[in-house]
Amino acid sequence: MVTATAAKNGASAEPVTSRRDTRASKVSAVKTEQSSKSNTGWMHVRIHCVGRTPLLMDPMTDGTIEELETGVRKPINKQLTRYQVCEPKVMHNAAGLIAVPIDNFFACTVEAGRRIPFQKMSKMSTATSTTLPEYFRFISEDLVLLDNKGKPLPDWDGKSKNGSWSVDVRRGCLKDGTAVPIRRPKFDHWEFDVEFEYDMGVISDQKLLDLIKIAGTTMGLCSFRPNKKGRFGTFAMTRWEEIARREQDTEVEIVRLKAA
Repeated sequence: MVTATAAKNGASAEPVTSRRDTRASKVSAVKTEQSSKSNTGWMHVRIHCVGRTPLLMDPMTDGTIEELETGVRKPINKQLTRYQVCEPKVMHNAAGLIAVPIDNFFACTVEAGRRIPFQKMSKMSTATSTTLPEYFRFISEDLVLLDNKGKPLPDWDGKSKNGSWSVDVRRGCLKDGTAVPIRRPKFDHWEFDVEFEYDMGVISDQKLLDLIKIAGTTMGLCSFRPNKKGRFGTFAMTRWEEIARREQDTEVEIVRLKAA
């Protein structure tokens, strides 16, 4: 089992239906009207996203990490079935639910930030740095994968093929050109919720809507995604929900020495 490690928005959209092909248009209708409140403080938001292409998982497993540490490559067990090969590649959170690490989503938004104009002529991110953590902070610890009813995806029972994922097999090549099979768990239907907060005095909700749209369509999540020249792991945001608003972070109190 691979553990998903944790890295340690706005009018509400219309309620969405359970049909996957009708929800992507909901968010585009969200109007970012000016609030009567002052445009300062941090807004806590929950968004819902729906996968538009299948998701492939292929993280570095504990066994691979051990091989890198010891320099000893273990022989391939050719007796394992395709499902047995893929099962260790399914990522889980600390509660044992199928999930994608929040770091993956953060990396996705960082890359998308290279396409978003921000503060005059600059961008949110460059090839070597990003300003996102200054005004965009995640509250969720991971992205628990859900079905179209909002329930966590079921895991494979080790016997049947009735779990939430199937086996995807594709041709790959080693550095020397040798052809090898790449076997990965594939999730055809996947959704997730993620919560974050943003500094309303620095960035608008419309900028974040643009950011997440680009992240979902041109960057994607996990293996063989668009920014890795693949087509998998793309998603669309279908709901933006304001949860709470809080004041700015506490200012630093400076106490100086009195003159003698």
